[in-house]
Amino acid sequence: MDKIIEANHMTVCFNLKKGKELRPLKAIEDVSIAIERGEILGIIGESGSGKSTLAFAILNLIDTPGEIIDGEVCYIDGEKKQVDLLTLSLKDEMAYRWQEVATVFQAAQSALNPIITVEEHFIETYAAHVKEWQKDQLLAHITELIEYVRLDKSVLKMYPFELSGGMKQRVLIALSLLLDPKVIILDEPTTALDVITQWYILEILRKINREKGITIIFLTHDISIVSSMVDRIAVMYAGQIVEIGPVGEVAQYPGHPYTQALLEAIPNLEDSIETRQSIRGATFNMLEADGTCRFKSRCSLARKINCEGLSSQCNQLFSVSNNHFARCAHANEMRGVSHDE
Repeated sequence: MDKIIEANHMTVCFNLKKGKELRPLKAIEDVSIAIERGEILGIIGESGSGKSTLAFAILNLIDTPGEIIDGEVCYIDGEKKQVDLLTLSLKDEMAYRWQEVATVFQAAQSALNPIITVEEHFIETYAAHVKEWQKDQLLAHITELIEYVRLDKSVLKMYPFELSGGMKQRVLIALSLLLDPKVIILDEPTTALDVITQWYILEILRKINREKGITIIFLTHDISIVSSMVDRIAVMYAGQIVEIGPVGEVAQYPGHPYTQALLEAIPNLEDSIETRQSIRGATFNMLEADGTCRFKSRCSLARKINCEGLSSQCNQLFSVSNNHFARCAHANEMRGVSHDE
């Protein structure tokens, strides 16, 4: 396995003030994940599951009152040299951000400066990272990138408010390619876009991965979108990765009850909408984390086999099969169990 990023035992804590007391909330806890060079990895989970926090932690962009209290993020360059991105100086950190690892943040509508043109966004970004450059060559490169994401070069002279949501998203994708990064992290890149535009964006991302060999990390809450384009999928729930494996295998043989519940909630063309089941119960309160299973109160398998969700049953990712793991000691008992039983 040719890794390009390896995050180990990442924990991000937010100190929440309640009266005069500070209560620590671990938005992600002891998360480890290896990202392979050239793959498309999908990270899914409902709002508040920790997807964006994990992405910001990988980029070392956690702001106060948040803090990375444990873990490391190893970036492995082409010479197999490992660099912990969390220990770099600000100057060295800037060399890795955008040039090695770029990102497309959530909400394209607010990610662009409304008072400068699209072209100026590219020029300012490039100038911040490269000391010596020629304007003519840079403008030719920018035009090439804009056309690569299927936009007309006239867009460069426009302001963000003149663009549709899908056009803004494609501008951000082109901007992420500006310095030829090895990895791009995309946080909910299809949110608030119509279905046609969503699939248009996905096709562009497939093209970037296929033709440029760029590793893509795709964060979303929509499993039906991500499953069509990723190689592997990681499922997050309540600040933990609860399952990870090849997308086809995870979809066919989910090893964690939460993954199965997600799959059974998705409408499809083969049955009636009435057969779909929402996930019963309330989302886990992160302030109540005590080391036991965070899904146990909502788990259909736990009710069937009287699982108590002890720490020993959920404190690691158990093997389901080769390259497929789930945070459930009963992962191999999942086959044939319906969430609504």
